[in-house]
Amino acid sequence: PTASRSACSTARPTFRSSDFARYREVNAKFADAVVDEARTDAPIVLVQDYHFALLPRMIRERLPNATVVAFWHIPWPNPEAFSICPWRAELLDGLLGSSILGFHTQFHCNNFMDTVDRLLEARVDRETFEVNVAGHATAVRRYPISIAWPPEPLAKQHSVGEARAQVDVDTAAFAAG
Repeated sequence: PTASRSACSTARPTFRSSDFARYREVNAKFADAVVDEARTDAPIVLVQDYHFALLPRMIRERLPNATVVAFWHIPWPNPEAFSICPWRAELLDGLLGSSILGFHTQFHCNNFMDTVDRLLEARVDRETFEVNVAGHATAVRRYPISIAWPPEPLAKQHSVGEARAQVDVDTAAFAAG
């Protein structure tokens, strides 16, 4: 018999300085594009996903009055897992350039807050879910993105049990009748 492999396996990631240098360069190019496209000193800028973790801070440095809303589409790991990244402080600082930082679930918000609390010098307010670093506040919020379920027309319908009970009443009334 052969040994079966687990469907879930883990491997320690490989961190290369050259990869992160390129990541930083790409984020800087996007920051340049945002500044070039801004038609006001207080634009609203939406930043999507892990490709641009450094971008909010880069925008904030050049457009301090901007409203920067970032959304992180993948689960945020616990502090222990995130702490193995050699650029953890830079990534966190980049994200904390956001005005609002969104995650799919409250669990991911909690992990992010725990990570900042353990790894950075910051004021972490768990009542308001805000992080303050160097006089700048970032609101950390949960924004589940999915379809609303059940859809409104289905939400107004009776459950199967309620429908059966109604049929039983109607049938009994018809038989009596």
